[in-house]
Amino acid sequence: MGSRILEVLEMKRLELPVRRAAAFAALFVPYIASSQVPMLPAAPAQGLQAVAQSAAWNNQRLHAYRWVETVTVTVGGRQQPPRQALCWYAADGTITRLPISAPQAEPTGGPLRKSKIAEVAAEIDAARELNARYLPIRPDELVRALQIRRVQYQRDGFNDEQVLVMDYEKPGDQLRFSLDPVSRLLRTITVSTYFVTPADPMSTTVQFATLVDGTRYPSVTILEAPSKQLSIRIDNAGYSLVRS
Repeated sequence: MGSRILEVLEMKRLELPVRRAAAFAALFVPYIASSQVPMLPAAPAQGLQAVAQSAAWNNQRLHAYRWVETVTVTVGGRQQPPRQALCWYAADGTITRLPISAPQAEPTGGPLRKSKIAEVAAEIDAARELNARYLPIRPDELVRALQIRRVQYQRDGFNDEQVLVMDYEKPGDQLRFSLDPVSRLLRTITVSTYFVTPADPMSTTVQFATLVDGTRYPSVTILEAPSKQLSIRIDNAGYSLVRS
Protein backbone atom coordinates (compact mmCIF):
# COMPACT_ATOMS: atom_id res chain seq x y z
CA MET A 1 0.00 0.00 0.00
CA GLY A 2 2.82 2.38 0.91
CA SER A 3 4.59 1.76 -2.39
CA ARG A 4 1.37 2.48 -4.30
CA ILE A 5 1.01 5.84 -2.54
CA LEU A 6 4.60 6.68 -3.41
CA GLU A 7 3.92 5.80 -7.06
CA VAL A 8 0.89 8.11 -7.15
CA LEU A 9 2.85 10.95 -5.56
CA GLU A 10 5.67 10.49 -8.03
CA MET A 11 3.24 10.55 -10.97
CA LYS A 12 1.74 13.80 -9.71
CA ARG A 13 5.22 15.27 -9.24
CA LEU A 14 6.06 14.49 -12.86
CA GLU A 15 2.71 15.71 -14.14
CA LEU A 16 3.35 19.41 -13.40
CA PRO A 17 6.46 19.85 -15.60
CA VAL A 18 4.68 17.97 -18.39
CA ARG A 19 1.80 20.47 -18.22
CA ARG A 20 4.29 23.31 -18.14
CA ALA A 21 6.08 21.91 -21.17
CA ALA A 22 2.77 21.68 -23.01
CA ALA A 23 2.08 25.31 -22.18
CA PHE A 24 5.45 26.26 -23.60
CA ALA A 25 4.47 24.66 -26.90
CA ALA A 26 2.22 27.65 -27.54
CA LEU A 27 4.69 30.22 -26.30
CA PHE A 28 7.53 30.22 -28.78
CA VAL A 29 6.05 32.75 -31.14
CA PRO A 30 6.56 34.49 -33.46
CA TYR A 31 8.42 31.26 -34.21
CA ILE A 32 5.70 28.61 -33.89
CA ALA A 33 2.83 28.05 -36.31
CA SER A 34 -0.34 26.77 -34.71
CA SER A 35 -0.53 23.87 -37.15
CA GLN A 36 2.96 22.77 -36.18
CA VAL A 37 2.59 22.43 -32.39
CA PRO A 38 3.22 18.71 -31.74
CA MET A 39 1.69 16.33 -29.26
CA LEU A 40 4.27 16.34 -26.49
CA PRO A 41 5.85 13.12 -25.22
CA ALA A 42 5.70 12.33 -21.53
CA ALA A 43 9.26 13.45 -20.79
CA PRO A 44 9.45 17.26 -20.48
CA ALA A 45 12.91 17.36 -22.06
CA GLN A 46 11.65 15.53 -25.14
CA GLY A 47 8.62 17.80 -25.26
CA LEU A 48 10.73 20.94 -25.19
CA GLN A 49 12.94 19.51 -27.93
CA ALA A 50 9.85 18.97 -30.08
CA VAL A 51 8.80 22.57 -29.38
CA ALA A 52 12.21 23.81 -30.51
CA GLN A 53 11.80 21.92 -33.78
CA SER A 54 8.42 23.58 -34.34
CA ALA A 55 9.98 26.93 -33.50
CA ALA A 56 12.57 26.42 -36.22
CA TRP A 57 9.79 25.69 -38.74
CA ASN A 58 7.92 28.90 -37.94
CA ASN A 59 11.14 30.92 -37.98
CA GLN A 60 11.84 29.65 -41.48
CA ARG A 61 8.36 30.70 -42.57
CA LEU A 62 8.89 34.24 -41.28
CA HIS A 63 12.15 34.43 -43.20
CA ALA A 64 10.15 33.95 -46.39
CA TYR A 65 8.13 37.14 -45.80
CA ARG A 66 8.60 40.85 -46.09
CA TRP A 67 6.38 43.37 -44.37
CA VAL A 68 5.88 47.05 -43.54
CA GLU A 69 6.87 48.26 -40.08
CA THR A 70 5.41 51.52 -38.78
CA VAL A 71 7.06 53.06 -35.71
CA THR A 72 5.36 55.89 -33.83
CA VAL A 73 7.19 57.60 -30.97
CA THR A 74 5.48 59.84 -28.41
CA VAL A 75 7.63 61.91 -26.04
CA GLY A 76 6.17 64.12 -23.33
CA GLY A 77 2.70 63.66 -24.81
CA ARG A 78 3.82 64.91 -28.24
CA GLN A 79 3.60 62.38 -31.03
CA GLN A 80 6.34 62.43 -33.63
CA PRO A 81 5.62 61.68 -37.30
CA PRO A 82 5.44 57.91 -37.88
CA ARG A 83 8.36 56.24 -39.60
CA GLN A 84 7.80 53.37 -42.02
CA ALA A 85 10.22 50.78 -43.33
CA LEU A 86 10.03 47.76 -45.59
CA CYS A 87 11.45 44.83 -43.62
CA TRP A 88 12.80 41.39 -44.46
CA TYR A 89 15.23 38.87 -43.05
CA ALA A 90 18.78 38.91 -44.36
CA ALA A 91 20.78 35.74 -44.91
CA ASP A 92 22.42 36.07 -41.48
CA GLY A 93 19.02 36.16 -39.72
CA THR A 94 18.99 39.88 -38.95
CA ILE A 95 16.15 42.12 -40.08
CA THR A 96 16.90 44.55 -42.91
CA ARG A 97 14.91 47.79 -42.81
CA LEU A 98 14.55 50.00 -45.88
CA PRO A 99 12.97 53.37 -44.96
CA ILE A 100 9.97 54.17 -47.12
CA SER A 101 8.73 57.29 -45.31
CA ALA A 102 10.08 60.78 -45.87
CA PRO A 103 13.31 61.41 -43.92
CA GLN A 104 13.00 63.65 -40.90
CA ALA A 105 14.56 67.08 -41.12
CA GLU A 106 17.72 67.84 -39.21
CA PRO A 107 17.03 69.44 -35.81
CA THR A 108 17.11 73.21 -35.75
CA GLY A 109 17.45 75.72 -32.94
CA GLY A 110 20.10 76.54 -30.37
CA PRO A 111 22.43 74.20 -28.46
CA LEU A 112 19.86 73.64 -25.68
CA ARG A 113 17.23 72.33 -28.11
CA LYS A 114 19.73 70.12 -29.92
CA SER A 115 20.94 68.76 -26.58
CA LYS A 116 17.36 67.90 -25.59
CA ILE A 117 16.78 66.14 -28.91
CA ALA A 118 19.98 64.14 -28.42
CA GLU A 119 18.86 63.24 -24.87
CA VAL A 120 15.49 61.96 -26.13
CA ALA A 121 17.21 59.95 -28.88
CA ALA A 122 19.48 58.36 -26.26
CA GLU A 123 16.48 57.44 -24.10
CA ILE A 124 14.73 55.85 -27.10
CA ASP A 125 17.86 53.83 -27.86
CA ALA A 126 18.11 52.74 -24.20
CA ALA A 127 14.47 51.61 -24.21
CA ARG A 128 14.95 49.62 -27.41
CA GLU A 129 18.12 48.00 -26.07
CA LEU A 130 16.35 46.98 -22.85
CA ASN A 131 13.41 45.64 -24.80
CA ALA A 132 15.78 43.56 -26.96
CA ARG A 133 16.88 41.68 -23.84
CA TYR A 134 13.37 40.22 -23.65
CA LEU A 135 11.96 40.18 -27.18
CA PRO A 136 11.96 38.25 -29.37
CA ILE A 137 11.66 35.39 -26.91
CA ARG A 138 14.69 33.12 -26.55
CA PRO A 139 13.49 29.51 -26.17
CA ASP A 140 16.68 28.46 -24.36
CA GLU A 141 16.09 31.09 -21.67
CA LEU A 142 12.51 29.89 -21.16
CA VAL A 143 13.73 26.32 -20.77
CA ARG A 144 16.28 27.49 -18.20
CA ALA A 145 13.58 29.39 -16.33
CA LEU A 146 11.45 26.24 -16.27
CA GLN A 147 14.33 24.19 -14.90
CA ILE A 148 14.97 26.52 -11.97
CA ARG A 149 11.25 26.84 -11.18
CA ARG A 150 10.62 30.51 -11.89
CA VAL A 151 7.48 29.73 -13.89
CA GLN A 152 3.85 29.85 -12.79
CA TYR A 153 1.03 28.39 -14.86
CA GLN A 154 -2.55 29.58 -14.24
CA ARG A 155 -5.78 28.46 -15.85
CA ASP A 156 -9.36 28.88 -14.67
CA GLY A 157 -11.14 27.35 -17.66
CA PHE A 158 -12.75 30.62 -18.80
CA ASN A 159 -10.13 33.34 -19.21
CA ASP A 160 -6.83 33.16 -21.02
CA GLU A 161 -4.23 30.77 -19.74
CA GLN A 162 -1.44 32.72 -18.06
CA VAL A 163 2.20 31.66 -17.96
CA LEU A 164 4.34 33.91 -15.79
CA VAL A 165 8.14 33.85 -15.91
CA MET A 166 9.78 35.72 -13.03
CA ASP A 167 13.33 37.09 -12.74
CA TYR A 168 13.89 36.49 -16.45
CA GLU A 169 16.63 39.09 -16.96
CA LYS A 170 16.59 41.15 -13.76
CA PRO A 171 15.47 40.49 -10.18
CA GLY A 172 11.80 41.31 -9.90
CA ASP A 173 11.04 41.50 -13.63
CA GLN A 174 8.25 39.49 -15.26
CA LEU A 175 7.30 37.97 -18.59
CA ARG A 176 3.60 37.16 -18.86
CA PHE A 177 2.18 35.05 -21.68
CA SER A 178 -1.55 35.04 -22.37
CA LEU A 179 -2.88 32.08 -24.35
CA ASP A 180 -6.32 31.34 -25.72
CA PRO A 181 -7.65 28.52 -23.50
CA VAL A 182 -9.19 26.66 -26.46
CA SER A 183 -6.85 27.12 -29.41
CA ARG A 184 -3.73 27.46 -27.20
CA LEU A 185 -2.56 30.27 -29.49
CA LEU A 186 -0.56 33.06 -27.90
CA ARG A 187 -2.52 36.30 -27.72
CA THR A 188 -0.13 38.63 -25.92
CA ILE A 189 3.24 38.88 -24.23
CA THR A 190 3.70 41.46 -21.49
CA VAL A 191 7.13 42.47 -20.20
CA SER A 192 7.46 44.30 -16.88
CA THR A 193 11.00 45.46 -16.21
CA TYR A 194 13.06 48.54 -15.30
CA PHE A 195 16.12 50.45 -16.43
CA VAL A 196 18.44 50.84 -13.41
CA THR A 197 16.05 50.54 -10.45
CA PRO A 198 12.39 49.49 -10.11
CA ALA A 199 11.61 53.19 -9.66
CA ASP A 200 12.37 53.60 -13.38
CA PRO A 201 10.01 51.01 -14.92
CA MET A 202 9.35 49.98 -18.50
CA SER A 203 6.62 47.75 -19.89
CA THR A 204 6.09 46.19 -23.30
CA THR A 205 2.94 44.55 -24.63
CA VAL A 206 2.99 42.47 -27.82
CA GLN A 207 -0.18 41.39 -29.61
CA PHE A 208 0.04 38.47 -32.03
CA ALA A 209 -1.80 37.59 -35.21
CA THR A 210 -1.78 34.72 -37.70
CA LEU A 211 -0.96 34.75 -41.41
CA VAL A 212 -2.95 32.65 -43.88
CA ASP A 213 -0.45 29.77 -43.70
CA GLY A 214 -0.59 29.63 -39.90
CA THR A 215 2.61 31.56 -39.28
CA ARG A 216 2.45 33.69 -36.14
CA TYR A 217 3.82 37.23 -36.05
CA PRO A 218 3.84 40.25 -33.69
CA SER A 219 1.21 42.60 -35.09
CA VAL A 220 1.34 45.41 -32.52
CA THR A 221 4.05 46.18 -29.97
CA ILE A 222 3.63 48.99 -27.42
CA LEU A 223 6.52 50.07 -25.19
CA GLU A 224 5.92 52.42 -22.26
CA ALA A 225 8.53 54.16 -20.09
CA PRO A 226 6.47 56.44 -17.78
CA SER A 227 9.38 58.08 -15.95
CA LYS A 228 10.80 59.18 -19.30
CA GLN A 229 7.38 60.17 -20.67
CA LEU A 230 8.18 57.88 -23.58
CA SER A 231 5.93 55.63 -25.63
CA ILE A 232 6.84 53.61 -28.73
CA ARG A 233 4.29 51.79 -30.88
CA ILE A 234 5.32 49.36 -33.63
CA ASP A 235 2.77 48.08 -36.14
CA ASN A 236 3.66 45.24 -38.51
CA ALA A 237 1.38 44.68 -41.51
CA GLY A 238 1.32 44.01 -45.24
CA TYR A 239 3.07 40.65 -45.08
CA SER A 240 3.85 39.14 -48.47
CA LEU A 241 5.89 36.16 -49.56
CA VAL A 242 9.22 36.91 -51.18
CA ARG A 243 10.17 33.23 -51.47
CA SER A 244 8.48 29.94 -50.73
